[in-house]
This record gives sequence, C-alpha cells and structure tokens, in this order.
Amino acid sequence: MKKTIQIILLLLLLNLSRSLSISSHGTLSDSEVRHIQRRQLLEFAERSQNVIVDPSLVFENPRLRNAYIALQAWKQAIFSDPFNFTANWIGSNVCNYTGVFCSPALDNRRIPTVAGINLNHADIAGYLPEELEERSAEKKKRKNKETKSETKEEKRAEKDEKILPEEKNTTSVALPCIDKLRDELSCAICLEICYEPSTTTCGHRLYTTTKPLTAQTTIGPLALFHVNSNWFCGTVPHRFNRLKLLFELDLSNNRFAGKFPAVVLRLPSLKCLDLRFNAFEGTVPKELFSKDLDAIFINHNRFRFELPDNFGDSPVSVIVLANNRFHGCIPSSKVEMKNLNEIIFTNNGLSSCLPADIGRLKNVTVFDVSFNELVGALPESVGEMVSVEQLNVAHNKLSGKIPTSIC
Repeated sequence: MKKTIQIILLLLLLNLSRSLSISSHGTLSDSEVRHIQRRQLLEFAERSQNVIVDPSLVFENPRLRNAYIALQAWKQAIFSDPFNFTANWIGSNVCNYTGVFCSPALDNRRIPTVAGINLNHADIAGYLPEELEERSAEKKKRKNKETKSETKEEKRAEKDEKILPEEKNTTSVALPCIDKLRDELSCAICLEICYEPSTTTCGHRLYTTTKPLTAQTTIGPLALFHVNSNWFCGTVPHRFNRLKLLFELDLSNNRFAGKFPAVVLRLPSLKCLDLRFNAFEGTVPKELFSKDLDAIFINHNRFRFELPDNFGDSPVSVIVLANNRFHGCIPSSKVEMKNLNEIIFTNNGLSSCLPADIGRLKNVTVFDVSFNELVGALPESVGEMVSVEQLNVAHNKLSGKIPTSIC
C-alpha cells in the first residue's frame, strides 16, 4: 500500500513538473510542441465551455461582445505570457486590450469593431484555437436578439450617413483607416510594400460583398493579424477563412507546423502573406501563385516541391522562398512577372539554366539564386536588368564567362 502511494505521488510530481515547464517559460521543447499539436483539436472544446460572459458586463455593441468571447477563448489557449501582454484582457472594453485595435465598421461607421491584432515580439507560448470566434451554440441563442439590435443601429446610422455605393454584387469601400493602424502597429517589413496609394480617405480601397457584416461572422472584420516572434505552435485554424477582409497575415518566427495552410488561399482580401521561420512542410499549392498577392514570405520552412509552370502568373512585388527544398527548373514564366522588385531563391535545390530572356525583369532590384545547383552560363540579357542593385548567383555550378553587359 505504501509503495502504491509513493508511485502515485511520483506520477503527480512528474505531471506537475511537466505543466510548470510549459507555463513557466516561452521556449518550448520539441516534445512539448508535439503535445500541444495533439491537444490542439481537443482542448478548445473543453476550454471554450469556460468562456462565460459575466452578466454585469456592458458591451457597446454585439460585435464587441462577440470579440470578447473569441479573445477570452484565445487567452485560454495561451500557456505562457512572460511579458503579460494579455494581462489586461479583462472586461468589456476589448478595444483597450493590449495588441487589439478597433476601427469603425465598414457597413456602419457608428459601430466600432476589432480591426487589427498585433502581438508581435510578445514571446507568448500557446496555439491558435480552431475557433477564434464565438461558439455556434452561443451565437444561435442570441441570433435574433442581436440581429434586431443591429438593425436598429443601422437604421439610425442611415439617417446620418450615405448608403455605400453599390456596383453589381460588390461594394467599393475605404478600409477603416488602415494607414493609422499601420502606424500604430509598428508594422513588419511587408507593410512597406503591400499597398499602392489611391484616392480614398485612408489611401486604399477593397471590394466586399454588399451583404452587411454581422456580429455572427467572426471576431471582427480584421484587416491585420500579426503574431510574429512568439512561440505559437500547432496548425492554422481552418476557420480563418471567415476573415474575409484580412489584408495582412503575419505568422512568422513561430513554431507552426504541418502542411501549407491552405486556408490562406480562401482569404479574398489577402495581400501580404508571411509564414517565415516556422516548420511547415510538404508541397506548396500552385494556387498560391495565381492569388492576387503583393508579398509572399515562406522562407525558412521545410517545403519540398517543384516550382509550378504558373509561377510567373503571380503579381507579387516581393517573393522570398529561401532555405527550403524547392527543386527542378526555374520556370521560364518568371520573366513575365512585371511587378517583381525582389526575388530570393537562395539555398534550395534549383537546377537547370537561368532563362535566356531574364533581362525582361526590368524592375527587379534584388535577384538572389545563390546556393543552388544552377548550371550553364549567365545569360547575356542579365545586363538588361536595369534596376538590379543586388545580383547573387554564388555557390552554383555556373560556367563560362561573365557577360560584359553586367559591367
């Protein structure tokens, strides 16, 4: 009997030690990461039952109430927050939460809603729950009540504001001061290249469906979701596809794993995708290069595939594929990338020759294909890349003379 008690106590101590090791510091071991990945699909169902809204809390509108529930569910999926970024995620004023930014709703400027998330460099350990939104059961209970409430708000707003112009099945609207959000967020490098100026109040336009956004849709009409330089792991939630207005998704420098997160292909407004420095693996869908993106950063992962023929269809200005295991030939379609400014292929397994008409890339300033297996000679047309500032073809199997046109 005494021996049995000792064994039980030992097991309890081991479990306690394991729990403390996860929660006491941001740096997770590989075994802890695997444990979290296994639990990711299970734990939200258990934890979300504890997201109970205090009846005494007063919310400015149903959308902020919905955001409150989503953020509380996310907070429960965090195992370590050494700098207490989420310490003030308490109460109904979600717009004052650290890392949470609000803006007027696109369909009703009188209603504030969550428009941006920025937890960059927070050193947080945890995962993204499958639902960064309110549970279906909760939504159904209040659906009629919230719809009536929002209808009243919208009717009042229509008296003071113009109806947004319609064009067939879409509405062209200004983003909710995306420029202001970008300034406040001290944004990542991709923010400097993701947009071109326009004539709108905030400098950018996007197209959305004419159907009004509702509190039942998502955490909010997020334009920005930045969580770079943390210890988030697991996979990217499938329900991210409900973030229809998301312009920038930055998951870089974390411990996300698994196959390429195909959910990003279903984000219609996405312009900047940053998955750098994670542990994604397998192939990259060719649909990525047909998507209307301005920046693709997927370097420093474990992707292994051959560049598809439609690679040159991508309208990006910057694409970084370095430090993966891409192989095969460089598609000749690459020379059709009229918007391209920077392309970095370094440290992959690319073979064959450089396209003979590579000089058609007139706007490229950075061209780096170093540490590959390229063969043959440098094309004479390289000298026609009139904008190039950095040309790196080192550590390949190139031969012949350097074209005089380069000098």
